[in-house]
Amino acid sequence: MAAALRTAFRALQFGLAQAPEMFGKIHLHFIGTDYAPPHLAKKTIEPVAREFELQACVHEWPERVPYFEGLRLLLDADFLLVPGSDDPNYTASKIYPYILAEKPLLAIFHPASSVCDVLRKTRAGLVFPLDGRPEELFALWKDLLNHDSNLETDWRAFAPYMAREMTRKQCDLFEQVIASGATILPANDGSIRQHAGLQPVQ
Repeated sequence: MAAALRTAFRALQFGLAQAPEMFGKIHLHFIGTDYAPPHLAKKTIEPVAREFELQACVHEWPERVPYFEGLRLLLDADFLLVPGSDDPNYTASKIYPYILAEKPLLAIFHPASSVCDVLRKTRAGLVFPLDGRPEELFALWKDLLNHDSNLETDWRAFAPYMAREMTRKQCDLFEQVIASGATILPANDGSIRQHAGLQPVQ
């Protein structure tokens, strides 16, 4: 996420210089940033913030938190910043609870990431490219904080990503397997493979 973080921190620097009365109130909290056990967890975001002398307003707690506590943190936030990977194939499953939190949302992702497509279709948040100019991100961020972005989530467009629709798709797959007469057996490596001699299920 280093590229997305640097883009965000450059824009925050720009905001502190151009609109200190607004951006001076911003504190970014990054929680649960390491997969390691608590005694081994290391900070990876605060070191990047120090490159931009933003350590006073960027705070990191690398230890993971329980799922429902994570949801509570989303609901307690004033706005949500979602830094993405520089990998175009990266899909952030976390984007769905972020959308459901119904908070002003700003995402910084590779343009080819599926997250960009989801956010544009649902109008649930603003999307900014990894290599965008900091003054342009500053302008977007300012509109978001002023509630001038004119975004309102299209819940009909979001419906395909909800539990009901995803469950329907899973059930359709199971029905196809049953109808084909295929036998699905677990492989030695724990994955699921189709029984030898049967055609793959599309």
